[in-house]
Amino acid sequence: MLKSANFKIQVNCPNCNVYHSLSGVHNEETCQNCGSEIRLRNFFNRTLFGPLLDREKYMNGFLSGTIEQIGGSGVNEVGSYKMSYSSLPPYCEECSSHLEEKDIQNAIDNNIPFVCKCGHSMPMRIADGEVKDFHSKAIAVINDSMGVEKAKGADDKSNTVVIKCMTCGAGLELTSNTKRTIICQYCDNENYLPDTIWHKLHPHKDTEPFFIILDLEEKDLQDSLSYFLNVTALKIYEKHFHNFTGEMFRNIRLSDALKYWLIILMNDKTEDKVGVNMKPDNLRKYFYQQFALGIENHPVELRQIVAECSNSIPLDVQTKLAEDKNDDVRLALAKNKNIDVKIIKQLRNDSNTLVSQAAKEQKVGFLKGLFG
Repeated sequence: MLKSANFKIQVNCPNCNVYHSLSGVHNEETCQNCGSEIRLRNFFNRTLFGPLLDREKYMNGFLSGTIEQIGGSGVNEVGSYKMSYSSLPPYCEECSSHLEEKDIQNAIDNNIPFVCKCGHSMPMRIADGEVKDFHSKAIAVINDSMGVEKAKGADDKSNTVVIKCMTCGAGLELTSNTKRTIICQYCDNENYLPDTIWHKLHPHKDTEPFFIILDLEEKDLQDSLSYFLNVTALKIYEKHFHNFTGEMFRNIRLSDALKYWLIILMNDKTEDKVGVNMKPDNLRKYFYQQFALGIENHPVELRQIVAECSNSIPLDVQTKLAEDKNDDVRLALAKNKNIDVKIIKQLRNDSNTLVSQAAKEQKVGFLKGLFG
């Protein structure tokens, strides 16, 4: 199952103390401001999520949030950083439309840039050692500056700048990939690029997202939820669960991974034996509150999943589902063996014969306790 881990990251350059926007998962990047090399290997593998949080389990779950750290850098090492994270589907920066899974898979299979329907092209980087070190289940990164961005053989001269060598006067051809210090191929002398030239090659830009595409199994999702519910120190991330739920209901896009995640969340039976762990009931309560708002406008598939696959539907939500105008939603609810007796009796009188028949097959009262 494909799942996206979406990042926007700024790191504080240890040389000039100015925030630099990262363009992907890299061992090092060149500071946009001063041109110095920023070492990032330890940042991605140790610093980014801190020593307590398992980053793979965090990324495997459906969470959204921000993390900010101040200070703590070493020599040429990143200390301060700002990260914005989301589990929503990848999106096009130009038109804001979400990318379809089949189109993502096609770009990965053919190792080509992702081209949105609006025509905007986004680099596609197949997961290599650097990316795999960050997450073992990663298969690609969309919008990573090291990705495939244009057709093979294409030569983009639009950002080329030519200046004269400060020693011999020979022409020096510069691109956005040129280092701050460049060696003249004629006289072998070093040329340090002045700010006016450097900033022309590296203009200030807003922090752009990059999307790590994961290929997960059901167990990865189960382990992620279990991890957060059973580790006491992680209760502080409950807000990140709520953040994602709120984002999801603003523009619902169901994937196989998300559907499975919702099913295990709605049915989890973890008990809080310590009294200070994250409680699944709190996560479910917020989910059902959001689900109940404008329920008739949610995708039919989501309403069906909740109606049939949840053992924790609040009575007010059951009532709304029992009155759903879509026959398939009511039929799904009628098959759920965990709904209230009042709802079963209501569905037995449903105008749709399939719904009423399914409800009549449900055991109630003494018979339900006897036969299950």
